[in-house]
Amino acid sequence: MLRNLRHDKYEHICVDEVQDCHLTWLAIMVPFAKNSLTLAGDLGQRIYRRNFAWKDAGVEVIGHSHSLTGSFRTTKQIMEVAVYLARNEDVRGEDYVEPTIPDDQNGPKVRRLIRPDWYKAREGVAQEAARLWRERDDPGERIVVAAQFDIIAGRLLTLLSDQGIPASFIKQRELAAAEDCVVVTTLHQLKGLEFDHVLISGLEDETM
Repeated sequence: MLRNLRHDKYEHICVDEVQDCHLTWLAIMVPFAKNSLTLAGDLGQRIYRRNFAWKDAGVEVIGHSHSLTGSFRTTKQIMEVAVYLARNEDVRGEDYVEPTIPDDQNGPKVRRLIRPDWYKAREGVAQEAARLWRERDDPGERIVVAAQFDIIAGRLLTLLSDQGIPASFIKQRELAAAEDCVVVTTLHQLKGLEFDHVLISGLEDETM
């Protein structure tokens, strides 16, 4: 992205996933923002250990920062902000097509599968994924099992295969198109995608 910035100012610059930006990246972008610089991020989704103050990057925060006690950001809210900017800042070109705002989805609450140790917990996750696969109403329902590391994902794949469940260890770009199997992957690869059923293994305090 930085290579595409020309040597002039832009009316507005929006940066997403700012919690994983490096200080130097922000410092380079700041001078290019003419009217506004919008930084969107979630410290709860931080992958890298970035430690710096906004002031270090030349960003002057007006007002006060507030931390939410829960996650209230949804795809719908993100789309509404994007459409608002496009409508009110006249950044639409001749080929602009306004996106459809998704409806709010109120799915089931998160369930916990508690077992006496890590090994039993992995077995429980694999058994639950197998149950969902066998009992699914729609053959197109997509099920994913995610773990923190490749090695744990590999063990989950073995547990599913032992139960006769078609499962594949899939990473990166192939994830979005994966079908006809229970998808096994890592948390980092899964980020930003949507499945009908998501099972996460290894959320113990000692692990995460």
